[in-house]
Amino acid sequence: MFQRPYSALVGALGLCLFAACAGDDVGATAGESESTSTGDESTSTVDASSSTTGEDTSTGTTESPTATTTESPTDSESDSEGTTETTGVEPTMCDRLGGEEGLSALHTGLLGKVLLDERINAYFLNTPVSGDNLISCLTDQVGEAIGCPGVVYACKSMAAAHSGMGVSSVDFADLAEDYSLALDDHQKANPEVTDGDKATIMEALAAMEADIVEDPDGVQTIYQRLGRKPAIKELIGGPDVEMSFLNVVGGDEMVNGFFTGADFVRLATCFTRQLGSIDGPVQYTMEVDSPGAGVDEGVSADTPCADMLSSHAGLQDSKDDSLITMLDFTQVLQDMVTAMDAAGIPDGDQLAILGVLGPMCEEIVGDHPNECPGNNESMTVDSNGLNLAIPDDAYNGTKGSMICTSLEVTDNGVNFVDEVELKVGIDHPWLGDLVIKLYSPEGSVITVLSRAGFFEIADDGGGISVEGSDLEAGAPITFAMDGPYSAETLGDGNNLNNAGVACKDDGRCEYEPNSGKALPGSLSDLAGESAPGTWQVCVGDAGSADKGTFVNVALKIRKVKFMP
Repeated sequence: MFQRPYSALVGALGLCLFAACAGDDVGATAGESESTSTGDESTSTVDASSSTTGEDTSTGTTESPTATTTESPTDSESDSEGTTETTGVEPTMCDRLGGEEGLSALHTGLLGKVLLDERINAYFLNTPVSGDNLISCLTDQVGEAIGCPGVVYACKSMAAAHSGMGVSSVDFADLAEDYSLALDDHQKANPEVTDGDKATIMEALAAMEADIVEDPDGVQTIYQRLGRKPAIKELIGGPDVEMSFLNVVGGDEMVNGFFTGADFVRLATCFTRQLGSIDGPVQYTMEVDSPGAGVDEGVSADTPCADMLSSHAGLQDSKDDSLITMLDFTQVLQDMVTAMDAAGIPDGDQLAILGVLGPMCEEIVGDHPNECPGNNESMTVDSNGLNLAIPDDAYNGTKGSMICTSLEVTDNGVNFVDEVELKVGIDHPWLGDLVIKLYSPEGSVITVLSRAGFFEIADDGGGISVEGSDLEAGAPITFAMDGPYSAETLGDGNNLNNAGVACKDDGRCEYEPNSGKALPGSLSDLAGESAPGTWQVCVGDAGSADKGTFVNVALKIRKVKFMP
């Protein structure tokens, strides 16, 4: 019996194992899939009739060649495939395995085992993986390797097919075990398959490990370090699995109201797949029908796991009908930490997992996404030591009659204005003369101070204020929406007519803006505007004889990622 040389099998049989053969790219060149000649050894299939020994490789014994008949074969014999009895031609390995049809059946059986194998089925239970394509590629690959007539492997090479998949040596060993079991089943259905046939295929498979495995020790990804899908599935557990995540969160009075009536079978599958997708082979939201009891139950191709935003939109606590808050989200993460501690997951991997789950906050806390970490920040831009002379008695209501300074806010992805606070340091002996305005990058104008102590007829600089208190740059004034005093009363904590220094003497340093007769507007009107760009703070003087200096300014902005 002829068997293809082992070296040729090793060169050709790089079984397309994990999900790699399922894609659309099957354009590998023949050089990627066909073995080449080494020296004088030909890798083409040699006709078994050329054998003169009659050696049976399945038993290791040598028999005399089968005598051929001296009678002419009948027409029916000529049309049928030759057998040892009629032609003296011993069946090839391809024949014993059942030809292309038999190989297809072998790999159909293999796929059935793999899909039920929780150790490695995460590579396969994703909608982009085509089972038919996988079976076809495997059939062609083995068929070409063992010399099945006319069979050519045109799918990817093993190195290309498995690049970036992070396959570990343990994954490979588990797949090889499933393949061996599939060969055993195939042999039962096809008794002519020899143990030598199975050994030849398994040895060739083993030779491909170097091209397939990228993470030999299983330490390069969280998925592998945690213990792959079985360990993740155990971590998620269920309501009755002590110290699993679903058990911990189900007993947490702070948040378990959000899980009332939940489908915990589906939750367990989706949570398991979600963690398996962090850096593992799972493609979350691309679920397929469960291949059997206990495997990814509760989801299907028609009812995949939902994205975080849609699955949590409008979700209410059954206890008080409240929506999910940042506090609720943080508590669920704490429950995950409790479960990870119980599972013995190292701190470094816990932090990595939380680092991936944390950004999901903005989708889960869908009604208040700006509460989530990273979605809000308070920043201050300031300018000190300006020492800009304020044009005396020049203010007439226009920006050109004021002295201005610019403050730049950069774009960092958290760009919507939520709240604004302005602090100014000015030296001036008669604060009733002053008008202070803030100009936003989008062109909004907010007057925070308009001639305290004076009831203007118009915003034109006319008239004289009797508020003669001083301002000192060392005692800056803050303007904020929640200021306890109206800016119109700035300085009146002292006696009028140059009675003292505002803020420094009366302790009243924070004020709510008051626009007087300027265009109405409030700092709260800036909410929702784009923060990046040039802000300007301008100071005008509407009275004579008392000159002032614009010394310091600080603009504090609370920014958020989403429109407030």
